[in-house]
Amino acid sequence: AYNEIEDLRINFRDTVECENSVFLREVEIKNERDEKRTVEVFFQQKFDLYGTGMGDTCFFHPDEQGLVHYKKKRYVMAEVRHEKGECGDFNQYGIYRDGSEKDIERGNLNSNSIAQGDIHSVISIEVEIEPESSDTLYYWLNTGKNMEEVVDLNSEVESNIQDFFEQTAMCWRGFIGDKD
Repeated sequence: AYNEIEDLRINFRDTVECENSVFLREVEIKNERDEKRTVEVFFQQKFDLYGTGMGDTCFFHPDEQGLVHYKKKRYVMAEVRHEKGECGDFNQYGIYRDGSEKDIERGNLNSNSIAQGDIHSVISIEVEIEPESSDTLYYWLNTGKNMEEVVDLNSEVESNIQDFFEQTAMCWRGFIGDKD
């Protein structure tokens, strides 16, 4: 995707890992201007756990530096990191019962640490991109039946992001019989 006004080119590579309950997104951002700039990227999560928004909970997990949505035995952790960074590289977060669009437009999320009900959350990450160059971010959602499962899986994803992309590609090539 290319934004002519901002002179930014954004490429996405998405996958759902074959052996684990993980959605992965690689985001490459290319600065096509001849000046260094800071870009903030926002990721919004809205889940319909058990088919109803009532009774969902989301909270900021300080040890994992991620956002956890849960209800009963369904847990989803949202994370973001810079290619050269660590888990929890995000710039800011927000947890909302009502719309977050105005906060996103202003670039100022609410930093609420917990909310219940029909909720959604937003995390953002800032990157400084040199002129005529690009930078890469990773965003992922991992799921489990309890907190321990999502925390353990989060550690595995953080240390093996590229391996997860490669394993999934190999899995699908094997499934469809692609020899390349």
